[in-house]
Amino acid sequence: MNLLKWQFQPEKQSTSWLGTIQHQRDEIEALLMDSPSLRGQLEPGLEMIYPKAVRDASRETDLPETAFPLSSPLEIEKILDQSFLPD
Repeated sequence: MNLLKWQFQPEKQSTSWLGTIQHQRDEIEALLMDSPSLRGQLEPGLEMIYPKAVRDASRETDLPETAFPLSSPLEIEKILDQSFLPD
């Protein structure tokens, strides 16, 4: 959700959003370190959770859900990459 907000509402980007994105990535990495077998579930999980991320991003940005792509514009590798932020 926060990566969608970052990409689709660039005029509102903030250090707070950046901190949240980095913290969430750290949390995911910690979970994957504890349970490496979960890595294989990331792609199917992304497909399942993406519509919820769109719903939440829509609610927080006041953009219609139709403003977001139907499927995730980002691959798992980019989502987890600490140095990546969408344009």
